[in-house]
Formats: sequence, C-alpha cells, structure tokens
Amino acid sequence: MRWVFDHPADGTTVESLREDLGRVAEELQMEWRLVDAARVPRVVMLVSKFDHCLAYLLHRRKVGDLPIDVPCVISNHEALRDLVEWYGIPYHHVPVPPGPEAKQAGFDRTATLIEEAAPDTIVLARYMQIFPPWLCTRYRNRVINIHHSFLPSFKGARPYFQAHARGVKLIGATAHYVTADLDEGPIIEQDVARVELADEVRAMIREIISTDASIEEIRRVRDQVRAGVNALVANRHAGADGVNEAALAERRKNFLARSPVLGTINPIAVPLVVNVLQEGARATVEGRITFTEPYEGAPGCVHGGFIASAFDEVLGVAQSASGQPGMTANLTVDYRSPTPLLRELVFRGWCEKVEGRKIFTRGTLHHGDTLCAESTGLFISMRPELFERLLALRDAHK
Repeated sequence: MRWVFDHPADGTTVESLREDLGRVAEELQMEWRLVDAARVPRVVMLVSKFDHCLAYLLHRRKVGDLPIDVPCVISNHEALRDLVEWYGIPYHHVPVPPGPEAKQAGFDRTATLIEEAAPDTIVLARYMQIFPPWLCTRYRNRVINIHHSFLPSFKGARPYFQAHARGVKLIGATAHYVTADLDEGPIIEQDVARVELADEVRAMIREIISTDASIEEIRRVRDQVRAGVNALVANRHAGADGVNEAALAERRKNFLARSPVLGTINPIAVPLVVNVLQEGARATVEGRITFTEPYEGAPGCVHGGFIASAFDEVLGVAQSASGQPGMTANLTVDYRSPTPLLRELVFRGWCEKVEGRKIFTRGTLHHGDTLCAESTGLFISMRPELFERLLALRDAHK
C-alpha cells in the first residue's frame, strides 16, 4: 500500500514524523518507509535499442517537468550513446550476450554500476533483457518497468502483436514494479488509448516506404486495402465538417479531429498535440510532435514543408486563443538547424499584438535546447457570416 499526503503546517518535520510513525510501526510490526517528496530522487535508467521511452523521460527532465537526478544510463547496446551524452549524462555499455556465464557476467557488471550510482529507483525504459531473480530481490520495490501493454493482459515480448491478433481495439501502457515473475509485479500506473482506423493507416504508410516484403505479399496487402476501401465507400458519406483552419475550431466541434496536422482521425496527420497555456491578448500555446519516416526531407531530418504546416497550425491555435479567430494571411519560417526525425519536438506559439482585425503571432521549434526554426504569422480575424459562406460554397461543390 502507498500513501501520499501533506504533513501539517504546525512545525512538524519529516524527522519528527518518522519518529512518531516508527513507534506505531514497531508496535504493529509493520514494514514501512517514509520518503520526503521534496527530495529529488536519483534514477538510473536501463535501455536497449528503442529510444522513445528514454528520450521522453530525458526531455521531461531537461525542461523541468520531471524533477529527477539521473546519475547514469546503462545499456546492453551502444546505439543510444549520442542521445544520452547530449543530455550530459554518463552512458555505460554493458553487453549481455547469450549463454549463462556471459549473461551472468553482464548482469554482475550492471549491478556494480547500479550500486556505484546509488539510485533510489531503477527504470527499465524498454530494456529488452529479463532481470534475473537475484537482481529483482536485491532491488525489491525499486525497479520500475515501462511495459507497452495494459497488464495483466499480453505479457512478455511483442504485446501489441498479441493484442492485435486478439482483435483488441485499445492500446495501453503500464508502469509496474519488477519481480521475478515476468510482468506480474505490483502495478503503479496505467493508461489506455483507443486504436482508430487512422492509426492503422499511419502505420501502413510508415511500412510502405520501408518494407522489404515480396511483390506477392505487397499485392496481397494491396487487395486487402482495396477491400477495406470498398467497404467504406459502400457506406453513406457525411462529408467533412469545417475547413482547414485551427483558428476556427470552435465553430465545428469535431474540426480538430479532421485537421491534416492535428487530426487524430486524419491519417495524413502526425498528429501534433497542442495545449493552450494562456488565453487572451497574450495567448500562448505549446505543441509536441514526433515526425516519423514518411515526413523525411534531408536524410534523417524533417522536410521543411511539414515544419511550416505545423507552424501554421500552432500559430493558428494561438491566435484563436486570443479571442479573435481568423485565417492565415502571411506565414514566414526561418530554418535555423536541421530538425531530427524520430525525436520529440516542441513548438511554442504566442500572440504578440492585435491591431483591429490583424493578429500578429510568433513561434519557435526546439529539439531539446536546439532552436530548429522560428516563424512569424499574420492572421486576419474572420466574420462569422464569411465563415458560413465558405462552408456553403464548399458544400455546393460536393
């Protein structure tokens, strides 16, 4: 059992509280631990080749959203050294080859590095090795695994493939303590998200541009896709509601879901997630996005055209949050450094000033501390009757 509480503001200290609880715990023969939440915990992270969990945690720490100290990252591969050392964190490569003696030697070295780092918690951020029972016992209730499934279902390797084979329409993630029983430790936190058709199409697009499947296999998949399209065509078409302007989102409740940049049901969207931090004349927003291979321009970099479209959307949301939503009149993007694929990027946008119907905005794009691009945008607020007229013109051509 775990309790989180605020101690009373009557002069009580953590030390005095620990003494008081200790007397009660001794009387009841309790096993207990009191941790001061104000103390920054030390966290050692273990990872293999997949970087998304690690990159997310390190970025959250870098920007101050995750107050932890990371003394080192340990990996059984060299693949992520550059990423970790970019954040100024020591990286230890400890191979864990097959074979009982070699594997034992690898875990012995791993345990030594963990002891030297003296962490409060060890996080397995897609570490693709099974912790041996003796390590689980040594660090009981201190090792956290990030499992990409909604436990207790679909344990072990390739859980999403297991879920897909069973026809599951929800994907999940579970943080749990590691025990000697694979993926059966006490659950700390979970979340799920529904699998939409657009998610499957996005996955298919990623595979199309990189697959080594045979011609026969590609043709078989083509026929399956064609059958799916025919099934959708056979149903009534309601048509799209709204136009491609984030500024006018409040006019159509499902507009954002259809956006080619933000839209969760639009398969050409990445999608970009934008949060409004402040409304009014100085409206401020923040967007987070990870561009995948279909959005590549220069090798390993995001195509500039997609960066521009994302700026248009981010600044559009910012000017909409000013209270005078409108449409893009001018957008300028200055590219400062290559923007990497497969890394979380942060867009920030804000309103600089409003002059009548003109709304002036600015924005930045960062990867970590690196400024990748800057943008300025001019928007013209739109009268409601003009918006309705555009809708009527569009619908007349269906």
